[in-house]
Amino acid sequence: RPGYGPALILQSRMLAFDGDTDGALVVLDKVLVNEPGNESAGILKGELLHRGKKDLDAALAAFRAVLATNAKSVAAHTSVMTLLYEQKKPEEAKKQFVELKKAAPNHPETLYFEAQFAFESKDYKAVREITDRILKGLPDNVPVLELAGAAEYRLKNYLQAEAFLGRALKRAPGLLLSRHLLAQTYLRTGQPGKAIEALQPVLEGKSQDGTTLALAGEAWLQLGEPKKSEAAFQAAAKASPD
Repeated sequence: RPGYGPALILQSRMLAFDGDTDGALVVLDKVLVNEPGNESAGILKGELLHRGKKDLDAALAAFRAVLATNAKSVAAHTSVMTLLYEQKKPEEAKKQFVELKKAAPNHPETLYFEAQFAFESKDYKAVREITDRILKGLPDNVPVLELAGAAEYRLKNYLQAEAFLGRALKRAPGLLLSRHLLAQTYLRTGQPGKAIEALQPVLEGKSQDGTTLALAGEAWLQLGEPKKSEAAFQAAAKASPD
């Protein structure tokens, strides 16, 4: 069955994995000619245009084509919103969120975006309520754990912030934002030694960013190590001159 959609989509994924993005897109177009409403093919096409070709406009068109035949596609709605944010069009993204909420009001992705909007509006209590709802069903969801930790940090509930951020880092040690927030949590609660421990994986890495080094400088200062603190602050200024 040379036109069998699922096989062609898998073939497209394999081509993309091998770096042949153009070949992968050609295969997907064959699927979409025969099945214009194939959600999997449309989403994959948008992802390849976005990540592989860096063509945001074409990717946006691909995701919107999915919505034309699958108005309740959560993946397409969230992809459109992500692209609109990348294009610095937050108001359009929020309009898309209204459509997502109509299509899937209780979907975890819908709730996650709602929590993000609440965080942007500094309504941290709303963030807590929404993330609690999501984590009841998805207790190991890393982005939600990070967002919940950030909200608790802003609310100065440092014990809860530490718990959420620690869980996020346990599952995804490379999360720099969570690591920074955890270090800041320790600094605010007078635990500079733990702040250094939290930052250590980055400090021992090949590339160090200004924020990590500045936080380390503050921690060394609290620990009564002025020379180490000064060295860290100087390195931070060099890494991030602005």
